Amino acid sequence: SDLEKNGFKCLDNTVHIDQIDKIVQLFETQKVRHTTMVVGPTGGGKSLVLKTLANARLHSEGTSIKIRIINPKAQTLNELYGTMDPTTRDWTDGVLSKIFRDLNQPLT
Repeated sequence: SDLEKNGFKCLDNTVHIDQIDKIVQLFETQKVRHTTMVVGPTGGGKSLVLKTLANARLHSEGTSIKIRIINPKAQTLNELYGTMDPTTRDWTDGVLSKIFRDLNQPLT
């Protein structure tokens, strides 16, 4: 597997099987959802799971995966989601709306 080839196989076989299971779960979630949020403790394997699945989908399907990593606790809700000026009704994008707008651009 990609995990083994890139030297990420955990010495504990149970953890390795759990990592593979998480990759499959994320893949199945991506098939039915527009976006996915992966959360967990530092060192829990989030980046490994994301990168492994993105690489596998590129090789098997030719599907290019765009990944944006943010810390939602680092912004206020208005900075995260965006805000509308109540007087002018002008919308100001937040971090997430900018990311979604970028992700909806055609792949080149």
